[in-house]
Amino acid sequence: MLTPEEEAAMNDALGGGATGNTTPVSNPQQQTTPAPTQQNGSNNEEPADDEINTLKAKIELMSKDLAEMDSKLDDEFYAQIDSQLSEEELDLRFADDQKPYLKAVEAKRKAFISERKKAFEDELDKLTSEYGVKRENAQIKTVQKSFLAAHPDANLKTLQDWVTNDITPRQKAEIEKNATDLASYLEAVYAAFKEANPDKKTETKKQPPNFSEENTLPAKDPMKGVEDTAFAKSVGLA
Repeated sequence: MLTPEEEAAMNDALGGGATGNTTPVSNPQQQTTPAPTQQNGSNNEEPADDEINTLKAKIELMSKDLAEMDSKLDDEFYAQIDSQLSEEELDLRFADDQKPYLKAVEAKRKAFISERKKAFEDELDKLTSEYGVKRENAQIKTVQKSFLAAHPDANLKTLQDWVTNDITPRQKAEIEKNATDLASYLEAVYAAFKEANPDKKTETKKQPPNFSEENTLPAKDPMKGVEDTAFAKSVGLA
């Protein structure tokens, strides 16, 4: 069975209006994608694309920085704690009950860290989403390229139109059910299409025999009668 993400990408694998051995760009699935991790399997290998790999490296570095950011920001907050607390909150340091002061410090510390991390996290989320879209598109292109190399007669636009307009929902559901990944989905669609649209072979029709008189009797020699009469005269028979 396909994952929900693969099901969403199946139409992309047929999309893009590609014909012949072209490799169309699919419509990206606009969704938040987890930070990149190396996965196994032919359809999950990292695409060999410098832009994608650079983006992945940047995300991994920012993710590491984010994990260490709390400690760094904690130190930064306490280094400037006097400027972060109000006069009233600072005066609580001298009270016998230190709980109000500690509570005020903790609230300000969390706000300080959250504010500074938010812009960083927003940028990381943006890059992670962009990476997911680019990686998915690159994977789809790779699958399409391999499929078209194996089936030079295939036309992705034709297959897309056939799936969209000519098969029943039950047939489509059966294809999707049996597909384990995008590659097997394309193969299943192609096989079903070929079965429904077999190649037409031109056969030479045999012509029925012609039994007309002119085609069955031997051709008459126009000089035959003349030669026979002359021979008969020469032997005294005419």
